[in-house]
Amino acid sequence: MSIIPEAIPMVCAHCSKSVLGQTEGSHQGYDPEHGPPLLSLLISCTSCGQSSLFLSEDYGGGWDEPTRVWPAPGRRLGLSVPRELRDEHEQARLCFEAKAYTAAGVMVRRTLEGVCAVKGTKKRNLFEGLREMKESGAIDERLFDWAQALRILGNQG
Repeated sequence: MSIIPEAIPMVCAHCSKSVLGQTEGSHQGYDPEHGPPLLSLLISCTSCGQSSLFLSEDYGGGWDEPTRVWPAPGRRLGLSVPRELRDEHEQARLCFEAKAYTAAGVMVRRTLEGVCAVKGTKKRNLFEGLREMKESGAIDERLFDWAQALRILGNQG
């Protein structure tokens, strides 16, 4: 038996406000052929009253952080991306959704720094790390230019 949260912090997909969303309903299900136990939560925004659907899974250590599945969130990074990079990217996305654009820029820069670290660049600064990845063929010219623009945005943050 699990404890169903009465409320969860969220950025409303409808009104874009950061609120403590109220749980209006829940359902727990488990089909071992289709994955871990699943908790579905219907959450209403305390600002605009609109609802969102969140899911949480239990891989044996308790329920994961609920994730909004409807209205559909932005595309998530795949599991082939290292956890640290997925976490940094998620923080950047959350900052952007909350309209904390300066913080989003800083988190994007941290994500780029993480990519350089994962790719094993030897350079200490981000500009040189991105250049090293371009020269080694890890990224093409288009991605290099894009990453440089994001790096500059992060510097401004």
